[in-house]
Amino acid sequence: MAGKSPTEIAATYGGMLSMLRAVDRPGVTLKIADRLYIQSGYPILPEFTNELRRSFSADIGIVDFAGHRTEAVNEVNSWVSNQTRGMIPGVLSEAGPMPRSAMLIDAEYLDAHWLYTFDPKTTATGKFELEDGKSVDTQMMSNQANYGYAESAKLQVLKIPYEAELSMWIFLPRSGHSVSSIQMDARDFFHRASLEPKLVHLRIPKFKFSTEGSLMSFLQKFGLASVFGQGALQKVSGSDETYVNEVLQDAVVEVNEKGTKAAAVTAIQMTDGIGDPEVPMPIQFNAYHPFLFAIRHDSTGAILFIGRLMKPTDAVK
Repeated sequence: MAGKSPTEIAATYGGMLSMLRAVDRPGVTLKIADRLYIQSGYPILPEFTNELRRSFSADIGIVDFAGHRTEAVNEVNSWVSNQTRGMIPGVLSEAGPMPRSAMLIDAEYLDAHWLYTFDPKTTATGKFELEDGKSVDTQMMSNQANYGYAESAKLQVLKIPYEAELSMWIFLPRSGHSVSSIQMDARDFFHRASLEPKLVHLRIPKFKFSTEGSLMSFLQKFGLASVFGQGALQKVSGSDETYVNEVLQDAVVEVNEKGTKAAAVTAIQMTDGIGDPEVPMPIQFNAYHPFLFAIRHDSTGAILFIGRLMKPTDAVK
């Protein structure tokens, strides 16, 4: 995006969002919604709200975070729950941090069926080896099909397609390597045009992954500290004191034999202050230990959900 104006960047992201929203079809439901909640009486510039509507199809809501906190929290959380089909009940609590001027929320919901479904009859209890040397019993799904595959000395990479233009990528460390030690290698694999189709015998756990909390320190660490200083968002309100004072994110990903359900909400609070055909032996891809995973839109390369499974929960049996 280097060298592009804010309007050009917004148009680029807006075009990508249009492509992602077009994914919604039988077998895959993908919903992406954006809404800006403005503190009643706060002077947001019309140029900013018009750009949100034009490029991101964002809705605008007026609430009173200061004078009617309970009503504002209920309004925001109700919208979040509705957009994520109840997977994420809300992002605000009356006891938590509250925006003083505005809050921009992005909500995503995914319900996607595998292109090659897993037979529940083949799901069996197996040992999942944790990084501390211990193990837990979990339900392991298995399947054999032609999947996009690659490998290196440090990891195996598998691309599991859904019924539309989406896929789950799994980055499985080899023996002697950890999830944290392969993160840079995993990023490099994303830049490949495609993985080679291979016959793979796959075993992965059913799991439910969830996370919630602040992204402030993460974003500051990765070079976005400027938006948290006064005056960073002058084009939002016209005030040289408007800046981001909190970024909250909640995410849930649930994987089973049928497919994947996932939801994520990001809230930005603003304030003023193939194998050889002659040797059809399947590659073994046994995810019996921690791994990275990501759900990606194939055409644009947009990553919708990303995480690392360190221990399967007992929520999925």
